[in-house]
Amino acid sequence: MIAAYHPDGQGTLVPEIPGRGPCSDWDERVCRLASDHDRERKTGPGFSIRVMRCRVHRHGFTLYPPGQVPYGRKRLAAMAFDGTLEQCEEADSDEGGRESRARVERFRGTYFEAAVEAAQGKAWPGTGCEGSLQERFPTQMRQLKRAVRLLGAAPELESRERERIAMLLGVPGQTLEDAARGLTDRAGYRKLGRAAVAVLAALPEDSSLFERLAESGFPVGFWPQPRICPGPGRPLRRSCVAPSTGRRGPSFRLSGTRPPPQRP
Repeated sequence: MIAAYHPDGQGTLVPEIPGRGPCSDWDERVCRLASDHDRERKTGPGFSIRVMRCRVHRHGFTLYPPGQVPYGRKRLAAMAFDGTLEQCEEADSDEGGRESRARVERFRGTYFEAAVEAAQGKAWPGTGCEGSLQERFPTQMRQLKRAVRLLGAAPELESRERERIAMLLGVPGQTLEDAARGLTDRAGYRKLGRAAVAVLAALPEDSSLFERLAESGFPVGFWPQPRICPGPGRPLRRSCVAPSTGRRGPSFRLSGTRPPPQRP
């Protein structure tokens, strides 16, 4: 679940608490939510995030700040913790590809930085000093393969899957088809980076950016379908691009806060 975080009187970031949990879809019973604990994060937002528990359904869930996803080491998009989109420098659209480059540069410092640097021919080091926090090339490749899957350009995706992701991301389906063309399971880092960047450059530049990326991770199995807390005590909502299922109840149910089988 995604919830904005704001500083309290002591400067500690605390979340907006929703009026009900994701378990409210399971039956007609009304949720009774309580704060369970604050979970420390070694990576990600850099501060403890709130774990909630519903006393009626006996279900726990975590409130992630905007930009963050379950067990993610980096944010998906440059979002402030209160949910506002961080702005990058304006680009002059009349000067060649500067506008396109600026649209890609907004992903510096995010999970897609591996793709941005790979597209520029920058490979992360294969080895490093003991204790160094610098990421290595195997990590870059792992992030690249996950990035092209999240962005609908992975070669193993079927056309219908690619079409669905294109709709969620708000980009033409042909953009994903072109990005995926020529990719194989053994594609090099530069080719993977260029494929991901082609899609990143086409993403809409508005406040829906993070929700589109978060929603895209659901059909490829990276995390549950996101729910948004629109304000303290208010009902949850689906993301701005979530397709209507026409039925009641969760389509991806996780119990407790156990991690998924793969980590970003």
